[in-house]
Amino acid sequence: MSAATFTQESQDAIDAITTSIGELDAFYLLVVGVFVFFMQVLEQQKRSPPTARRRHHHPHAQHPTRLPHSPNPRASIAASRAAHQLARTADPPPAKPLLVQQQAGFALLEAGSVRSKNTRNILLKNLLDACIGAIIWWAFGMGIAYGDSGSSSGNVFIGTGSNGAGPFFAAGWGSSSAQSNGYTMALWFFQYVFAAAAATIVSGAVAERAQLSAYLIYTCIITGFIYPIVVHWVWCNNGFLSGGFTSNKNLTVLGGCLDFAGSGVVHMTGGVAALCAAAIIQPRIGRFDENGKPNAMPGHSTPFVVLGTLILWMGWYGFNPGSTLGITTDGYGTIMARCAMCTTLSAAAGGLTCVFFDRIFSKTFDVSMVCNGILAGLVSITAGCAATLPWAALVIGFIGAFVYYGAHTLMLNLQVRDRPQAPRLASHNTPLYLSTPPGRPFSSCTRLL
Repeated sequence: MSAATFTQESQDAIDAITTSIGELDAFYLLVVGVFVFFMQVLEQQKRSPPTARRRHHHPHAQHPTRLPHSPNPRASIAASRAAHQLARTADPPPAKPLLVQQQAGFALLEAGSVRSKNTRNILLKNLLDACIGAIIWWAFGMGIAYGDSGSSSGNVFIGTGSNGAGPFFAAGWGSSSAQSNGYTMALWFFQYVFAAAAATIVSGAVAERAQLSAYLIYTCIITGFIYPIVVHWVWCNNGFLSGGFTSNKNLTVLGGCLDFAGSGVVHMTGGVAALCAAAIIQPRIGRFDENGKPNAMPGHSTPFVVLGTLILWMGWYGFNPGSTLGITTDGYGTIMARCAMCTTLSAAAGGLTCVFFDRIFSKTFDVSMVCNGILAGLVSITAGCAATLPWAALVIGFIGAFVYYGAHTLMLNLQVRDRPQAPRLASHNTPLYLSTPPGRPFSSCTRLL
């Protein structure tokens, strides 16, 4: 063996060891972060009042929404209604931190799917999504989504600045009477995280081939205009697609649609934007050969992809069960439990279906297919998780995985989908026929059966 050969092999070994150590450091850092998060949740529960935390062990403990007898019946009724409203609008403490955890899941999934030289760029985009999205959502995103909420004569297409500018720059939220229970500000934070998730979907679809300045312009547009307008259509009480909130059905198109936690509002909005961006930018040079066959360009870290998927799965319990926006009111806890169970079953069915179906054609078990199938099952169940039976959740995850795999193959044949491990385009676009208006008959059938 020559000295040059020995030196080169030694350098390769050192590089491999350095890469492994770096991945282990990141893994341990992630484990510590998750541990600290759950410790904070447990500490918050310990600080809650004993009567609220252990009322089943104290038969004389007063129910938090039950008030003592008052000699003034009208005052008692008013106070009871206020307490009931406060209980209804107080969502479970872990729900919002779980939603924020999804940004960490997106970051890990995308960082593991790109080549190592582009890791910092993709992580920077994810961080800037969260920072820019918060400012824009405060300035005018929330106003466009809920600007004239509650007005019978409000705009059915886009929110406006009625009632002293309303949510625009939070101008109408200054008085104590406007925030007696904090519901509006809680809704602002909840919807901000949804907006950031919709924006982050595109970052994976255009990774390694979009300039940072162009991506930031896109982030401003989707967070400030595209996503808020879709929210106004479906989730505002005077939107023309709001089947669950608009009381005057004459203002809706075919009665509107039902989207409980955002399959169409969040994921399909981001998925369609990602599809358009990927089609316009086109694949990387060398991704397809002269015959149109895809060349392998694997990501640099499969552990990051798997960990990111698991964190996203955990964060989905803030997406779906957390969308009840309450747990103490009668029936809310039951809905939350149904959402959690159906979310779990659909994700599990999607992962198993996708990997075994891919095994038939590739003759190998691909871990990335499990991750993509899990995400396809999660997206598919998000809209109907509150009104779906457990066996139907399995069917939805099963069908969603099949549709994902077909869309994945079609997009490769059309040379639209670039990165082999990015689930953005297929999983965020194709399973959604189960959640938007065409999916309503399916949900109705599951409830009847």
